[in-house]
Amino acid sequence: MFRHILAAGLIISVAYAAVHIAFSDTTVLTGAAPLRLSVRNYLGNVLGSGMVWGFFSYLIGKNFSGWWLKALLAGTEMIVLMLAVHYALLVVFGVYNWREAFEYNAQWFILALISGPVLGLAGAASAQFRWFDYLAVLGFLLEPVLAGLVPGSSYLPRTTTIPGYFAAATLWLIGAGLFFWLRRLSR
Repeated sequence: MFRHILAAGLIISVAYAAVHIAFSDTTVLTGAAPLRLSVRNYLGNVLGSGMVWGFFSYLIGKNFSGWWLKALLAGTEMIVLMLAVHYALLVVFGVYNWREAFEYNAQWFILALISGPVLGLAGAASAQFRWFDYLAVLGFLLEPVLAGLVPGSSYLPRTTTIPGYFAAATLWLIGAGLFFWLRRLSR
């Protein structure tokens, strides 16, 4: 299971980088290609979701139930590795230079060093506290509201708000799917 979670996390990291790479031309960024900008905004909101990324630290921690130090380290390593792969690809493909990728985005690495251990430990503790899994469901349901994807802002262009609504619906569907999967497992 460990390798599957690692592979899935790296796929998300690479896919999110691919969105930046594929949609980084000036016609998209200036709004001259509104459909492509909308697709970029939708995919960016889903693949760049904090819950999506953090969930991998939580899942990897579940593999180390009872091994607290290993869960702490695995949760941290998972999210830091995802970030490193993401930004390294952006450097390799010329979207960012080294400084833009790693110095200007250092806050994400710092946040990963804080959230990774906590989420890894929560994953390990979920063997004893099954309701922790439902906190993940709650996170997927709340993130679109807390991140401002809904209700959206009237001053933002439709290429931002409409993809935000679709991204919110996608995150809610992930949360609902996780809820029903957890309910099915508990029977």
